[in-house]
Amino acid sequence: MNKKLPERNIEIDAANLADYRLLQTFAAPTAPDNHAVRHVATIVRRFLLDQTLEKSASPRGIKLAYTAPDTNALRNATLAKKLALFFSAGVQCYGFSIAALVMQSNPYPGYRAAQIDHDPSRTVILKRDSFLNQVVAGFNGSTISRKDIVLYVANKAAGVHFDLDRTSDKFFLVDRIRHSGRISFRDGNPNIEFDLHRLINPDPQFAIVSGAIDFVFLEFLAAIQWILASPTIQGLFEQIASELAPGHTA
Repeated sequence: MNKKLPERNIEIDAANLADYRLLQTFAAPTAPDNHAVRHVATIVRRFLLDQTLEKSASPRGIKLAYTAPDTNALRNATLAKKLALFFSAGVQCYGFSIAALVMQSNPYPGYRAAQIDHDPSRTVILKRDSFLNQVVAGFNGSTISRKDIVLYVANKAAGVHFDLDRTSDKFFLVDRIRHSGRISFRDGNPNIEFDLHRLINPDPQFAIVSGAIDFVFLEFLAAIQWILASPTIQGLFEQIASELAPGHTA
């Protein structure tokens, strides 16, 4: 016996489609501002944490899956403390493609950096929970998941769903990293900036600096772009757009 699919909710479908289209316009921003970040962060939280996409996918029998970079080598190298810092990225911004940010440990002069088998073009297909829990960044032996990044940006920037554990070790780690490193763009060229002092004394406010993207916000943009690049997500919204188009008949 085939399991009966839940009823479709046109209002939810229309809201999801509007949010999806807004994400498309924001995916590779040239001049993001705090208001836009707050709005988009709320959408990403709804899609991934509140599972609003499933409310549109389930009635259509669509099983959602997400394309993501294969970060296993970077995760393992971080846990082994072979890397000082990494962000998986795989993102387009300011006209550049950033495959990954990697800083290797250098304990003494003449140290030969470890070879890490990371291929930025290698991807995996993940279910929602695995996509959220995938390790996408690391610092000094500690790992950071995509969920950590989404929660941080949604909480810190939006200020709506501020969790009570915002002072937790993981939140504080993401906060410190965010304020210590960024990519700036000068004369059409990217420039990586990293200030160890700011790891100890991070700024208290979330603000977007014109002409620059901090490491954490870069990873947040990557999450958006990986969502939009996932074939099942694209197929879902192609179907919704067709069904909601004027003159469509079931």
